Amino acid sequence: MSIRTEWSRASVERPEVVSEWTDAYGQGLDEGGVALALGADSVYLIEAADVAEIRALADRIRHACDLFEAAR
Repeated sequence: MSIRTEWSRASVERPEVVSEWTDAYGQGLDEGGVALALGADSVYLIEAADVAEIRALADRIRHACDLFEAAR
């Protein structure tokens, strides 16, 4: 799994899983890979081998949020 940040497309992106992506430098995803594109102040592109890997990351993010809220 890898993460890239791209500022140039931030204002037009929404969270989505994509199988095709070309960044500002002309680089694309690995052949057969997928990515989770998250847009806010910039686009965070989290590349993975398959959707299951992205789902596992999402589960870890949810768990971290639950722990944070429980500690408050």
